[in-house]
Order: sequence, then structure tokens, then C-alpha cells
Amino acid sequence: LAAHSGGNVGLAASLPGLRTPDRIVMLDNFYFGEALSRAIQAKVQAGAVCTGFYTAHNKERWRERFRPFVHCPVDYHEDYGHNGGVNRCLGSYLRETTCP
Repeated sequence: LAAHSGGNVGLAASLPGLRTPDRIVMLDNFYFGEALSRAIQAKVQAGAVCTGFYTAHNKERWRERFRPFVHCPVDYHEDYGHNGGVNRCLGSYLRETTCP
């Protein structure tokens, strides 16, 4: 299960009704609040691997709305950019928890 940018809307709508996914990949999509963060954490506690990246654009949202609630290694990748990070990192995140 992967979401980029505004894809957090679909993630929020679908996550509660889904069985625990193998992996949740956050692709600089931190435009949400505590409720979705807690739903993601529930899936992580149930066994989902969580990973992803954020850029400077979402740094404060990641720090305030996600990081305090979800135990998930999320990389900072300003060097790849908001869209470029998806192309560069999605394949890695589907296999591992980091993007080189």
C-alpha cells in the first residue's frame, strides 16, 4: 500500500477497512492529522512494515502529525524532490525500509 502527496485522502478512506497490508509506503504525503497517523500505527502494530520519505515541503507536518504517533522509519530526501523521490525510491521501499 503506497500513497504519494494527496494520495493520503485515498489512504485515509481505505486503510480502516483493509486487512493489515504487508507494507505501507509514505511518499511525501503528510497532509493529514492524528487520526490517520493512529490508523497507520494500528496497522504497524498488527504487523505492517512502514517506510517512506518526506521533503522540506512536508517536514513540519511529518514532525508534528506523523512522527509522534507512528513507529515508522521515514527518510528525509530533499535531494530527490517531492515527485522525483517517488521515481527514485518506490522500488526500494517496496523491498526494504530505506532508499539509497
